[in-house]
Amino acid sequence: MSIGQRINALRKQSNLSQEYVAEKLDVTRQAVSKWEKDLSCPDTENLIKLAGLFDTTVEYIATGKANNATQDDVKSRHRPKPKKKHILCIAAVLLLLVAVSGILYVRNLPVAWDAAGCSGGYATFIFDKYQEELTEKFSNGAEDKERISSLEAIRGSQDAQWEDDTIYLQFDIRYEHDLEGTVTQRLSFIGHRTWFDTYDWGGAIIVG
Repeated sequence: MSIGQRINALRKQSNLSQEYVAEKLDVTRQAVSKWEKDLSCPDTENLIKLAGLFDTTVEYIATGKANNATQDDVKSRHRPKPKKKHILCIAAVLLLLVAVSGILYVRNLPVAWDAAGCSGGYATFIFDKYQEELTEKFSNGAEDKERISSLEAIRGSQDAQWEDDTIYLQFDIRYEHDLEGTVTQRLSFIGHRTWFDTYDWGGAIIVG
């Protein structure tokens, strides 16, 4: 390979135009073209400038001799690199996929796994979380709710069983009734898990 061919190859590896090289070396484009066609040779000063512009050595341009590492470095510097914006987009998509996978995994865990995470017992955990909502549900549905007062759920009476995403929760309530006095009743509720430890308690209440 001649000097001109090496200059041409280095310029193209660097993705530079003849006009750009000429401007940087303060010569004409025609001068650069003649160098690449071996119609003339750059002087020592321009060889030094070309070596700096192409990130190589004067020796390589003049003789073609240089260690492989030097030329590999030149090629790697000018190899097209992934755009930062594209990398960020790919990273965002991967994070989203991981998040969605985690949500689906947790959502599909059996209720038994949910229960295992409650140190005080699953029934106690659900009782503490929903007892106010469920006692109010009972009170609002009672035919003689105007006669009921001082309604409370009795902690320690709770019990729960589960099947797939359905939980069967039982506990005792105590209230004052205008005609019957102090009343204690056993209530049963059926809840359907909508998310992790969140339940929908729609449906009838079983009393007895």
